Amino acid sequence: MFIDFLGTPENFVGNAERYSTELPTSPSITPDLWLDASDASTVNVTGTLVDSWEDKGSLGLTMTAGGAQQWIYDPTTRTLGGLPCLYFNTADVAYLGSNLGVAFTGVLCTAYAVVELESASLTSSVRTLLSMAVNDSTTDTSNVNAASIIAKTNISTSSFGGYRNNLDSGRYTVAANTPFIAATRYDNSVARSYKNNVVGSTVPAAVGAFNTGHLRVGNRPTGVATHQIFGKIAEVMLFFNDTHSNDELLHNYQYLARKWGFL
Repeated sequence: MFIDFLGTPENFVGNAERYSTELPTSPSITPDLWLDASDASTVNVTGTLVDSWEDKGSLGLTMTAGGAQQWIYDPTTRTLGGLPCLYFNTADVAYLGSNLGVAFTGVLCTAYAVVELESASLTSSVRTLLSMAVNDSTTDTSNVNAASIIAKTNISTSSFGGYRNNLDSGRYTVAANTPFIAATRYDNSVARSYKNNVVGSTVPAAVGAFNTGHLRVGNRPTGVATHQIFGKIAEVMLFFNDTHSNDELLHNYQYLARKWGFL
């Protein structure tokens, strides 16, 4: 898969091998939340069932399994770009979540994720890949303090993007069983969502500080079947108090694209 690097694809087309050795091998800075399934030491399992996912970022969280089922981690059968990833496809609820301890109350935020969604993730109006909320009792994103950073929107069954305070933060179309790199950034006035480094529609963001005390991967804060993500999750990076510049977006897309076999 080829990725449009911020409008300069001519620099990479036909030269993937040459440029693959020049692309970054780490994020632009250490993320606050950094979940990396290629690092087996961070995924705690019983058999192939994920009990928890350790955060390599500055927060140092343990994302603990919840719900009726559990995500699967089996490096011999479930991979993305040749590297191990988490996988879930059961018709039930499974998520990984953690309280922050100290709430994040800033107005800026940028998030990335490398995912491959199955068709079941494209048939309901809302699916939530990464959510942040004041606590695990928050039922929706209608409050300015909550956000589904990378969530399926209510507009189209194959449309993804961010969501906060009942506002989409841009949308883009995704296809089942096709890996992509997703991103959303909030700057307190405009929110933007990206698929493979191509920006989706741009819409106003919910203005005001976040009040985030809980993070969840794979579902909304309360964990309900209609928000469940089905498919593969390979890597998640979340940066608080930071709206990434185009240069930072470029760096992090190059890092993720090289690592997960997009180039």
